[in-house]
Amino acid sequence: MRLQTGKRILLVIQPAEGTPWIDFLNEHPGLKALWNTLPSNIRTEVTSKIGGKIVSYSIINTGLGGGDRVVTFPDNFTGINGAPSTTMAGEYKVIFAFLSYEADNENMGCCCLFEIGFDCIGWNIHVVPEVPLGTIAPLLSMIFAMPILKLYRRIRH
Repeated sequence: MRLQTGKRILLVIQPAEGTPWIDFLNEHPGLKALWNTLPSNIRTEVTSKIGGKIVSYSIINTGLGGGDRVVTFPDNFTGINGAPSTTMAGEYKVIFAFLSYEADNENMGCCCLFEIGFDCIGWNIHVVPEVPLGTIAPLLSMIFAMPILKLYRRIRH
């Protein structure tokens, strides 16, 4: 399968509220130009998914032949209405839009949209057992082992 030439936009929606992102679109001319090429139904869907949240983006160009592209959030992202960050716990959403520059027999330059959501509960997680029986049992065994052993020996003699 030959991958089509085009651009991919990755949008990461953070769980924090911010100023509406569309107000900052003029400050990002590359994103604005790409945004204006999206079909209106896709723009409406993306806008409704973002709402009033802080959003960051990364634009990925793809030539013929495709290949792997690795982008890391927040390092490879530009903030639109706030700084890209993973410090806040909550649900982050990733929206992926692919814009094709090629026409084929089926499509005249297609646009595809995907969404993935994930929860960020924290990066430095310490595990605390719900039932401390695994910790209490060895402690109690050590505490009662010597008296029970002495009592056993006394009864045996």
